[in-house]
Amino acid sequence: MQFIRETAPNDPKFAYTPEAMAQIFEALFDKIHPLAIGAIEQSYALAKLIGKQCLRTHMKGADAAPQIESIVNKLCDDYKSHQYQIARREAKELGLNAVDASPAVEAVLLELLQFYTARPVGPFGGQPKPGQQVKTQIAWMDSLRLKFRVEQTAVITPQSALEVQGDSWVSY
Repeated sequence: MQFIRETAPNDPKFAYTPEAMAQIFEALFDKIHPLAIGAIEQSYALAKLIGKQCLRTHMKGADAAPQIESIVNKLCDDYKSHQYQIARREAKELGLNAVDASPAVEAVLLELLQFYTARPVGPFGGQPKPGQQVKTQIAWMDSLRLKFRVEQTAVITPQSALEVQGDSWVSY
């Protein structure tokens, strides 16, 4: 019921009687299982909770609570996909503390981008055959002074699946 009340217009002329709510639920539950609706409500509530907790880690002060509430509501209610990418300008408009990178930081970020995009897309460089041992690079950890990657060793099975043999950190 909370979901329907929250998504319905906040207008006294749309107040639902118990009979109207019963009709709404009957029609809704004919199409969607009640447990599925409950799972959606739980996911929505969890997303809002996590969003608030994350923002509280760096937004402090007397006016932070309403601002956090506003940002979380905007992100959870207005953006319908996690795939939507929020640019810096839009993040600032939302009230997030987004800043432009300094020229030095931008140069390092572009260097990292070039470093990672220079990597080959596929791990095999061709079609692997059963029994063939392959090494793939599955993670990188770079700083200004140190560079490490995780190399995974695997064998191709007769079903063309990877059977992982082990991982190792390697400096480069």
